[in-house]
Amino acid sequence: MDTTRLVRDLRGERGRIERAIAALEALGSDSAGSWTTRTAGANKAGRRKMSPAARKRISMMMKKRLAARRKAAKKA
Repeated sequence: MDTTRLVRDLRGERGRIERAIAALEALGSDSAGSWTTRTAGANKAGRRKMSPAARKRISMMMKKRLAARRKAAKKA
């Protein structure tokens, strides 16, 4: 590909990106703030809860893995 053509294409793309950024900035900071607030609330609301039995099972598995690592570290 010709470098002159490549540079021309990149400059055109940069112009489109700059216009898109300007349009987004024109929307104002209020809309951006409400967007982050909505998404943060949505993530917390959609979070699953772990049952006490599942929490205990995972805890026991992690303790077993940690004990195995300690045992392997002593041998080394």
